[in-house]
Amino acid sequence: MKSQDIVILLKLVSLQEQEEHREDEWLQLESQGGDPYSVRNLEASLGISKTEISQAIKRSISSGIASKDGDLNAH
Repeated sequence: MKSQDIVILLKLVSLQEQEEHREDEWLQLESQGGDPYSVRNLEASLGISKTEISQAIKRSISSGIASKDGDLNAH
């Protein structure tokens, strides 16, 4: 794993928290029709390329830290 993988995972956790609490930023993104979880939006918000985001997610899933259904494991 790379350090940027942790940054991406933290962003995904943050998005989950925003969704659960329906914070203003989440509502703004939703009203603009954008999926905050999309690789494109992650690229825009983090400044990390789409390729690196995709690879980081694959590494996180293969290592067992994350799963495809969106549940992050607390190891």
